[in-house]
Amino acid sequence: METVFDHNMTEEENYLVASGFSKELYTSIFCQDTAYQDIAFLYYHRNDAKKTKKYANKITDATLRAQFWRTILHP
Repeated sequence: METVFDHNMTEEENYLVASGFSKELYTSIFCQDTAYQDIAFLYYHRNDAKKTKKYANKITDATLRAQFWRTILHP
């Protein structure tokens, strides 16, 4: 499973995106769609719109994908 841990997170980003969890705990709790959502948020935080969109579009659950976009685009 691809996770934020495969994207060179800093310690600060780990707390922001993954609540400070270890990779082992994270992968035992979350599914791939949630991991894609977190990766998209990581790239949103890094101001990388192209990768944000790439990973958000990988979220197969339409409701979760819509929630992600509403969260980051809400004024």
